[in-house]
Amino acid sequence: MNNKHLFLDKVTEQVKSKEAKESIKLEMEYHIQLAKKGWIKKGLSESEAEEKAINEMGSPSQLGRELSEIYRPTIDWAIVTLTVSLLMIGILPTLSSSHHFIILKLLMTCLGIVIVIGFMYVDYRKFANFGFLFYAIGSSLLISIIFFSNHMINGANYIKIGPIILQGIMAIPFFLLAWASFFSKKEFTYVSFLCLFFFSCVLFLFGFDSISTVFIYIFTVAIMLFWSSFSKRKVFITYGIGTILLLWLLFLTRGSYQLNRLMAFLFPERYAEEAGYFYLYRQKMWADLKWVGSPDMEVLTFINNTDTVFLQLTYQFGYMLAVFLVLLFGALILKMIGNVKKIKNPYAKFLLIGSITLYSVQVVYNLGMCVGFLPVISLSLPFISYGLVSTVINALLIGLILSIMRRKNFQ
Repeated sequence: MNNKHLFLDKVTEQVKSKEAKESIKLEMEYHIQLAKKGWIKKGLSESEAEEKAINEMGSPSQLGRELSEIYRPTIDWAIVTLTVSLLMIGILPTLSSSHHFIILKLLMTCLGIVIVIGFMYVDYRKFANFGFLFYAIGSSLLISIIFFSNHMINGANYIKIGPIILQGIMAIPFFLLAWASFFSKKEFTYVSFLCLFFFSCVLFLFGFDSISTVFIYIFTVAIMLFWSSFSKRKVFITYGIGTILLLWLLFLTRGSYQLNRLMAFLFPERYAEEAGYFYLYRQKMWADLKWVGSPDMEVLTFINNTDTVFLQLTYQFGYMLAVFLVLLFGALILKMIGNVKKIKNPYAKFLLIGSITLYSVQVVYNLGMCVGFLPVISLSLPFISYGLVSTVINALLIGLILSIMRRKNFQ
């Protein structure tokens, strides 16, 4: 074993984190090689130059202790605390339900916490080179739903296998990992992006998936595209042409239904006997709301603990809880956004941006929908709405973000 390897082994002996050991070893080898080249240019032999470069590094034990502190894995406790708080608040909407639903929600909450903490310890960097594999998995899931769906809920197709229901939204995490990998590669071309993105959008739309799934997928990729290395001119042209194509595809697949929903949002009085009824009832609810809340169960039967769960919580517990909930979501989103500048690794940055966008768009749209700013679509409020799939997907997103932040010191 040569002096360089002995030196590196002594340095890494002081490092507790196995993941950090590899990063430190790579960095030290780079600096030694750089210094070695400098001494060779000054006339020293290769062995002499390497010995000189190693001696310049100083005491390996002292260096190892210093690097161990710098490369120490970190836990973003603020994100963990805010996430767990939201998961716990998500139990409140089920308190007016049967014991069966309360127990299920408790199990979902526990599962969400386990996924968040567990995925934080998964090294996200292992996914970086499997973009096409994740894209293929996501596409295969959507193609399977298109051709083999045997169940339909609210116009959306599913595959039901016993108690398991495969949904289109399950493909989004795979596409997120794929796009983060694609955008981080310098060889990824604009034409490749157009082909892959258009194909995936067609699968979502012609698979008769929920419009909310299509919306959050397209919005997430659009934000990641903005941060890509492609010129802003190409990006904005893509936005323009893509919007036109999307509206055209929407018209082909579900034009009359979505137009009716939109008109009901704009003119609820004209559609009072149809989709406009919800908008009118929502206005009445907000007019009757108080700071303390109301135990009127008749009203609570009108709203549900999935898409309109924010309305339920506000009506049950008053404006105080609603304001507190908005502050929690706002603090979590701002805390995650504030971490973007700290990340230098291209793959990690795209994965972080995509995860934050995917999580945030659900929060902003759901709250806007419940308050009355946006049309109603089937979109859950992360960690608060009832539903296993939504809980698992959003827990994975937060887990990914924590995984990135845990390793920000050794990118």
